[in-house]
Amino acid sequence: MIPIFTPKEKSEIVKQHFLKAIPIEDICNTYQITPLTFEKWKNNLFENSDLVF
Repeated sequence: MIPIFTPKEKSEIVKQHFLKAIPIEDICNTYQITPLTFEKWKNNLFENSDLVF
């Protein structure tokens, strides 16, 4: 079964890489996502970061 994550969960997962220096491979294994999925989430996070301000 493919896990489904909320937008908040996705952002928290991506932030782990930057704030805790967890390797992308480890994050992908933990959450059962592909590196491509991680990259999409990361890109979405950065592309929409201006909406916060």
